Amino acid sequence: MARNTLTPQRILFGTLIYLVIAFPLALVWHMDLFSEVYQQLGYISREQPGFVLGFLSLVVQGGVLATLYPLYCRDRYDPASGLQFGLLMGLFFWSSHVLAYAATHELASILLFMVIESPYLALQFGLSGLAIGWVYRDKWNDRRGYTRVRRRMASQATRYPQRVSANGA
Repeated sequence: MARNTLTPQRILFGTLIYLVIAFPLALVWHMDLFSEVYQQLGYISREQPGFVLGFLSLVVQGGVLATLYPLYCRDRYDPASGLQFGLLMGLFFWSSHVLAYAATHELASILLFMVIESPYLALQFGLSGLAIGWVYRDKWNDRRGYTRVRRRMASQATRYPQRVSANGA
């Protein structure tokens, strides 16, 4: 991992950017666009959903994603690697959220639940991965590609150190 990559500021910013993406998306997807479908499925069974608990779960998810990203992407910090990471984490979350929920709860249609919830999670984790990759992006690389040159020069310097004579000349 690059020096100073995993900082409290980046974790906080990554968590906040995840919340900015995931919370409105969850509200619109579940409470507006597909509200009737989710109610017919029996997925949303409370009269008044617990928004505070839902928000808290997103805070935890965002913090975990923002912390794990630099550990997963050791040398390449950009939106593309963030997308790859986000989709991988989304797949992990999908297996515990969609499959486990369908296996343990009565749903009017398991297939419909999977069809409607899967694109939501792909969208949530894909967009969030892009954003977290942007938070951790290498600013030099974003501007002019200097990072690759600096890394190559540093690796060459360690491979072929200059010989210094005993008198320092």
